[in-house]
Amino acid sequence: MIFVSKFCVIFWMVLGLFSTEVLAAPKNLEGSVTVSSVNWRAPIPGQTVGVLYLTLKNQTASQYRLNDVDIEWARKAEFHQHFHEEGLMKMRKVSPLILEPYKELTFVAGGLHIMIFGVDSSVANEPNLILQLLFNDDQFLSVKLLK
Repeated sequence: MIFVSKFCVIFWMVLGLFSTEVLAAPKNLEGSVTVSSVNWRAPIPGQTVGVLYLTLKNQTASQYRLNDVDIEWARKAEFHQHFHEEGLMKMRKVSPLILEPYKELTFVAGGLHIMIFGVDSSVANEPNLILQLLFNDDQFLSVKLLK
């Protein structure tokens, strides 16, 4: 009987060690990082790729690492950068992106932008699409794409 109760105590202690990380809620960066100039360009008819431009401003003394985009209404989203090489304009996936303290990160045509793949035509022009930008340390920022 003593063995069983010691086992139960140890079991719950070990479970407690692992559950603190699992139960920790993601941190919303709203207020620490602001979003402006949101420009969602839905796919043209017959296509499934859209693009998103916006500006992020870090309002804090902390550096943030922007790792990914969480999107439920498309297959995937990626950070891309246009650049010139041997007289040609090319585009490459880039990640992670660093948002320095008190600086802006601007996503614009011909530069850094967010490509959104596998957009279904039935949702492409919905009025209130939302995606989440995923930062380091389980932090996120929700972005509304208003039409």
